[in-house]
Amino acid sequence: MLSSNKLTTISRFLDVPVSDPEDARRRRLLNVILAGAFVSSVAVLLTSIVFTSLGWITLTRQEGIIIIGSAAAVIVGSSIIYIVTENSGKV
Repeated sequence: MLSSNKLTTISRFLDVPVSDPEDARRRRLLNVILAGAFVSSVAVLLTSIVFTSLGWITLTRQEGIIIIGSAAAVIVGSSIIYIVTENSGKV
């Protein structure tokens, strides 16, 4: 189980302080979706690197580029959207 300290950290990451409760709900939902996309992309990237290095799967150069590029695009994209969402409540 997660400790209360970790749950507080996750909750602080997901919450966006705004005055409108409906807007806060939408932003929290967006942050949950972004966090899921980020974590799944990192997991796919790490899994493909580990499996390839162990020889369990073989990838052509193009397949490797597609996996790394796709994961990097989702990671960078979700990070940018998260930063914009966090800062839009302050502007």
